Amino acid sequence: MSLNPKPARSLVNIAGIVALATLISKIFGLVREQAIAAAFGVGPVVNAYAYAYVIPGFLLILLGGINGPFHSALVSILAKRDKSDAAPLVETITTLVSGVLLAVTVLLIVFAGTFIDTLGPWFRPPGTQYRH
Repeated sequence: MSLNPKPARSLVNIAGIVALATLISKIFGLVREQAIAAAFGVGPVVNAYAYAYVIPGFLLILLGGINGPFHSALVSILAKRDKSDAAPLVETITTLVSGVLLAVTVLLIVFAGTFIDTLGPWFRPPGTQYRH
């Protein structure tokens, strides 16, 4: 009985998987944008949607999955540690990030008026005063 270790994936295979996943993501993004354009057309509703996505989009880029700096930092830390340390570390970081995102969500809800006035002051209904 010979023990043949499983061959490691080559860099080309891994790059191909990432490229395919990115392509699929971009196609779904295009479909999403086409659905929004078909439903709302061009106008203030689509502009409001785009501005509402600014902060969540920033957080998505910051945490960014496989392409984000947060993921890269986590991978570099895990590469230097034992495999037995990986699960508790990932759980701790996941809990911490979830807590921070929950706090950001609460802040966005509580201070929604301020964020709207900051990111899109022209979205106020006509005749309303500026909120302080």
